[in-house]
Amino acid sequence: MNSSRLHRILILLSIPALLWMQSCGEDHTYSIDDSLARVLYVDTLYVGFSEQEFFSYTEPLTEHVAGLDADIAREVTRVMGVHVQFRRLVPEDAPQRLDIGWIDIYWSGLELPDNISSRNRNMIYSSPYYTRAGVQYAAGFQRNAGALRKEVDRILAVMKKNGILDDIIQTHTPD
Repeated sequence: MNSSRLHRILILLSIPALLWMQSCGEDHTYSIDDSLARVLYVDTLYVGFSEQEFFSYTEPLTEHVAGLDADIAREVTRVMGVHVQFRRLVPEDAPQRLDIGWIDIYWSGLELPDNISSRNRNMIYSSPYYTRAGVQYAAGFQRNAGALRKEVDRILAVMKKNGILDDIIQTHTPD
């Protein structure tokens, strides 16, 4: 059994205990980040994207979501052992769609601002996974989705170390 499958099983087994702990008592002075557990439980990562050449776009004849971010999302979900479902949206709606749980991650050419104060306060960001012309790109998550963000960052780091991320980038970058 591979380690990602074992990791997934352990998280799934912990969900009933977490729900029981959350229901005990009236005063909840803590918050359980269940973002990763929910993705593993429903066996699907819902990826929000907006039509953006190079990063993520819908191929006209097949309706297949293609592009750099789409391919990276597919590889991340393959490693996580879950399915991916892409959901098209306009970029301005991403924070709200994250908050209501319609998407788990916004992955669509999201520029990572240099200035932390200019970042969208409604989202947290993955580590940058691509840089072009001095601009870094990252994925966006709901503010309290720290566990999911950490898992995606961990997978991206392994993909980078093993050359998989660079291979995906190279297939989308003109010579």
